[in-house]
Amino acid sequence: MKSYKHILIAVDGSEQADHAFAEAVRIAKQVGGALTIANVIPNMVYVNGALSSVPLSVNNKAMKQSEELVQGYKEKAEAAGITKVQVDISIGDPRDMLTGMVPKEVKPDLMICGATGQSRWIRFMVGSVADAMLRHAKCDVLAVKK
Repeated sequence: MKSYKHILIAVDGSEQADHAFAEAVRIAKQVGGALTIANVIPNMVYVNGALSSVPLSVNNKAMKQSEELVQGYKEKAEAAGITKVQVDISIGDPRDMLTGMVPKEVKPDLMICGATGQSRWIRFMVGSVADAMLRHAKCDVLAVKK
């Protein structure tokens, strides 16, 4: 197996993400790599600015849910013996963020995601996050099926 130094795992709280996370932990333990747990709050959920009609409480709730989600995964990774764990929460289109800004900041050599995520409707309309990562990532990508 290739010796990956930094693994980025994209999570959304879905069952598929849980399976992908388990695989990311397994690989990180095997190679002694660092793990970054990333969650992207979709633009349509998190909207702000002077012209936003979305109540601040909705934005705060989305951010709190994301923080709780990644913290839960972080605790599991640390309990499994991964010593270098960080989290990344961003706001935007998950496909764009996980193929653009997040990997540029994190610099992974392996990105892992579930083959499908929470939103089947969005996937039907515009394509999946996994598809975007497989097509546009600058490093190896592993899409984990359940």
